[in-house]
Amino acid sequence: MKYSTQDYIEYRLKRGKESLEEAQIMFKQEHWNLSINRLYYACYYSISALLLASHISPKTHSGVHSQFNLHFVKKSKVSKEDGNLFTELMNMRTKGDYGDMFEFDKKTIKPLIPRVKKFLHDIEKLINVKRKS
Repeated sequence: MKYSTQDYIEYRLKRGKESLEEAQIMFKQEHWNLSINRLYYACYYSISALLLASHISPKTHSGVHSQFNLHFVKKSKVSKEDGNLFTELMNMRTKGDYGDMFEFDKKTIKPLIPRVKKFLHDIEKLINVKRKS
């Protein structure tokens, strides 16, 4: 079966929303590092959809990060706060997934959840603007 670019964009947006839901479930179960991981992936999938809608196809996580900053944050299409959020989550995910003897906590994660929710909403709005233009 052949999929269109639009199919991939929709799929990635859906994966972003699912990852946010997973982060919230992990938060409630006090799986802090896994919650951070899913918050990061929620943003990652959404940014991947945005880049794809912009005909940009990076191959790595760092490529997604750098292309997002180059094409959206530096050009003020996305706020610096959102750019910083993604960078912060990327660093936290790396620390939580690969660092030894480290565990995030409720106090660190709780304020990130609404920020990520807003981030996903803002990215989806930006994609919808691109579709109309």
